[in-house]
Amino acid sequence: MHAFGLAKVIIPVEDGSTFFDMLADVAIPNLKLFTPQGLSNVLWAYANVGVTHTELFKNAGDVIIAMGHLDEFKPQHLSNIVWSYATLNEKNPELFKKFADHIVGLDSLERFKSQEISNIVWAYATAEVSHPKLFQTVADHIIALDNLN
Repeated sequence: MHAFGLAKVIIPVEDGSTFFDMLADVAIPNLKLFTPQGLSNVLWAYANVGVTHTELFKNAGDVIIAMGHLDEFKPQHLSNIVWSYATLNEKNPELFKKFADHIVGLDSLERFKSQEISNIVWAYATAEVSHPKLFQTVADHIIALDNLN
């Protein structure tokens, strides 16, 4: 999926669906087996080609929300996932809350690249999901970086 998303190639199928539809049908029952990177790559691929698949996004969100913690998710995974939901206007306030609560609970945002932070706050603003503590945490991080220079 990731390669097709990266290449921005949508293959039509005879029945009027696309190869992305077929891939989603295979992925949905197996989402619990996906790694954080796998989930991130799949959702990013759909967003990158502009193909929405509400059932895939709902099920992926449910799988992530059901996880006890998000410690295995790298900053890029978090960033790509919320960016994908926002880009395709796939609503999932509970997922966004879980991600924001996780980010706010981290000791620092040192591991986050500026692009990841930018994508995250853009996604929350675009999805119109309010999480003031997330924005305060990001602002505090940026201020601390500026004070180091």
